[in-house]
This record gives sequence, C-alpha cells and structure tokens, in this order.
Amino acid sequence: MEEERRHEIINLQINMEKINNAIGYIKESLTKNDEQHKEIIHKIDIFIETADEKYATKNDLKFIQKIIFSIIGAICLTVLYAVLAKVIS
Repeated sequence: MEEERRHEIINLQINMEKINNAIGYIKESLTKNDEQHKEIIHKIDIFIETADEKYATKNDLKFIQKIIFSIIGAICLTVLYAVLAKVIS
C-alpha cells in the first residue's frame, strides 16, 4: 500500500514536470509567433505605404490586409491547438 502510494506520487511528479515543460514550450512558441506576426505586419505596412494607386486602392489593400490577418490568426490558432493537444496526450 505504501509502495503503491509512493509510485503514484512519483508518477504525479513526472507528469507535473512534463506539464511544466510543455507550458514552457507553449510560451516560447507564442513568443516566437508574436515576433513573426509583428514582422509580417511590418512588411504589410511597408507594402501598403509604397503601393501605387494604379495597382489597388487603399480600400482594396485594407480588405487584403484583413484576409491576410485572418489567415495568420488561423495558422497561430492551429499551432496553439496542436501544441495543446500534444500536452494533453
């Protein structure tokens, strides 16, 4: 009985360490995604500033920008869900 309880505690400690490692990985991934997101936004801003009216109006560019942000958001969510699924399993 005592030995079984000791094994349960050891397993809990191992699982807690795995969870802590996974949380650290998630934090690093989110930080990296945030940096990449800022870089992409900066590049889009430069593109919008330098775009000539003969190629697209500002309203067209804003629409394209919304689409791109939606795609980036979907990708970030997919990565987050994949990491969380890995943590849970």
